[in-house]
Amino acid sequence: MPHVREASDVENPAIAKLGSPKTKLGDDDDGHERSCNCRFLRAGWFWACVIAITTICIAAPIGVETTRRLNAPVEGTPNYKFKGSSGLNTSTSSYYDVSWGLDASKNLTCSMVAQDLPTAPVPSGTPPAAVRMQAGKLVTVEGGKEVSLHGVNWFGFNNGKTFVDGLDAETTPSWEGGDFATVVYTLRLLGFNAVRLPFLFGDLSIPPQDYGKPCPGPVPTSEALAARATNPELPRPNVPVPYDFTKPVGFKAGRCNAYVPNDNTLSRLLWTIQYFVANGFYVVIDYHPHGTAIEDVVTDSVTNFVNAWMRVWTSISCLPNYNTDLKGRIFLDLLNEPDGMEIVWGGGGRQAPLDDYYFAVMDAIDSRSPGHVLFLVRVSRLIV
Repeated sequence: MPHVREASDVENPAIAKLGSPKTKLGDDDDGHERSCNCRFLRAGWFWACVIAITTICIAAPIGVETTRRLNAPVEGTPNYKFKGSSGLNTSTSSYYDVSWGLDASKNLTCSMVAQDLPTAPVPSGTPPAAVRMQAGKLVTVEGGKEVSLHGVNWFGFNNGKTFVDGLDAETTPSWEGGDFATVVYTLRLLGFNAVRLPFLFGDLSIPPQDYGKPCPGPVPTSEALAARATNPELPRPNVPVPYDFTKPVGFKAGRCNAYVPNDNTLSRLLWTIQYFVANGFYVVIDYHPHGTAIEDVVTDSVTNFVNAWMRVWTSISCLPNYNTDLKGRIFLDLLNEPDGMEIVWGGGGRQAPLDDYYFAVMDAIDSRSPGHVLFLVRVSRLIV
């Protein structure tokens, strides 16, 4: 009779020491029992070999292919690659030329930046109240009411996309996920009133991508977008939609982003700022190199740094609606994480002291727009 090991055998230490009996696999045709000693399956060396072989044959090729894809250039853009631990698609831009900047020591006029200004109509809407600093708080210019910023970060002008990123991510385009104006309206419904737009100076001089694309289905209504921005598990309040969805000039049914200007990338950034402000947002524009090799031609020199910023700020201040709509609604984050570029307060790093960079730009901008600008220094400190 075949040997059968009972459950009580397993629990009995005395029997366990005798070793495991052979495991019956079945009977041969001649009636003899067939068995196999499979004790090697319990051996650590066996499973170590299995894991090693699996890693070499399966995991390693997958890792190599993943690394290859991460390091592949982004199609249709400058040679941007995955770099460092940040996960950002940013690297050295080969497009920046120091002559792109404006000499801050000269009298800068709007005629010098005429080619930078958007040709698209100025977006219409209701800008937020202009703000200023008072006793360490952000308050409205008129009335002194305290203001809190609730913002999002929207990359794109710093990674070769030449616009806010993600609008081209869908396999099947949709208004809700692929149309800029629709997404901005949804952000407003969700309670955001500020946006941070990282950029690289070099990216502002490369040709813009065309984000116009077919979008099937009807244009969503304000009510439909409000319902989409509400938790479906909660009862919907019986109140009117707080903000109407105002379509930008050039909006076309059946085609997302048809209204986004394609003049050049700097003018597109300026139009994007105008559009956000018109829709109730404060805007932080953030110079966002990430590491010592990113646009080092800009940060190697205080003069180059100032001149590059003056090209951008002069263009902003020459927009036709600057005084009425934009002044007091734009914040400048002059240099993202400068310690990551070995630029530190008081010097001793790779370059001149950080305060030299900051104060040189602040003085140049303030000489053109005295008292208009709110500067962000380091992480969250505000300086007027």
